Amino acid sequence: MAAMRMHGLQQRKQNRSRRASMAGAEESQQRSEEAAAEEAAKDDEYKLIYHQTFKGAQLALVRRVNLHPRP
Repeated sequence: MAAMRMHGLQQRKQNRSRRASMAGAEESQQRSEEAAAEEAAKDDEYKLIYHQTFKGAQLALVRRVNLHPRP
């Protein structure tokens, strides 16, 4: 995970934003929907990379254990 952070990948915090209480806030709502879609795409990318990294670490550990069994 540290290497993922070094490459700029971070999981988004699940903050709940307040809804706009103004009657004419359609433009800001549209911007927030676009930002939410962009954040969702980044979250999906983070999850895919995280799971691939985890699988790789698991496979490396299993292979290491199988190659060098304890006596």
